[in-house]
Amino acid sequence: MACGYTFEPWLWILLLLVATMAQSSVNTLNDWADYRAGTDTKENSDDPTDAVLVYENPNPSHVLALGFFYMLVALACGIICIVAAHSLFPVILGAIGGIVIVIYSSGKIPISYLPLGEIVSGVVMGCLIPLADVCVFAGYTYAGSFGIMGPIAQIDWGRLLICTVPFVIGIGMIMATQNTCDIERDKPIGRHTLPVMLGREKARTLYRIFAVIWILVMLHCSFWYFGEGFWACIVCLVLGTGTIRSVLVSPLVHEVRGPSMGAINKSNLFIEGAYVLGMMVSLL
Repeated sequence: MACGYTFEPWLWILLLLVATMAQSSVNTLNDWADYRAGTDTKENSDDPTDAVLVYENPNPSHVLALGFFYMLVALACGIICIVAAHSLFPVILGAIGGIVIVIYSSGKIPISYLPLGEIVSGVVMGCLIPLADVCVFAGYTYAGSFGIMGPIAQIDWGRLLICTVPFVIGIGMIMATQNTCDIERDKPIGRHTLPVMLGREKARTLYRIFAVIWILVMLHCSFWYFGEGFWACIVCLVLGTGTIRSVLVSPLVHEVRGPSMGAINKSNLFIEGAYVLGMMVSLL
């Protein structure tokens, strides 16, 4: 809407399903891969909701099938969106996301075993998904001949990419929280995440630096592109001060993994929520 494109609730619901099902797929397949590799055990997974295969003992083959079912639902909803957009460009973005889902937890060297998890998850979820959504709405608004770009060739890609940066950092911060808390769990099994490579002290310092950068970039984008709603953004951000502070002071050790993940997820609600609220007020 900020770009002048038509908003259709049914199309938005389908796009939401694509993102939700794709994320559910990668989480399910990752849990299955960790269980199969022996990474998740009762000794190193004290949260039953974070290691369902360990505590609830479902059939692993059923879990694997569920992961692929989520992927198929995302694909089916995505096809409808592509037809509505009259453009094949979202297919390229979706294909990249699909490849990442598969290689994140599988293959000889899964992405989750490399110091790339924060970057890859941030770019795919925080950048590619919003880009695909805007492409679909732009294509739907200016429907024309069907092609690679179709009617979306005139999108202001520079502005769009900049506006996704707060989402990229926010998603990356979630992965950084998990990986830093899991250093002692990941190192013995050969998982070379970025925190494992850096060590906890350096990883914690980098984490806090990016937390500040995250807020500053969000404020910049909100003020520069959605200035009329900047006051609402500030109000929402102030309401989340306590939660954001807990992120900045967290020791990021396994003993506080649960509270740390809760804090970073809530911080995403406040920081990204402030950003979105600023957009909405600006539009109104």
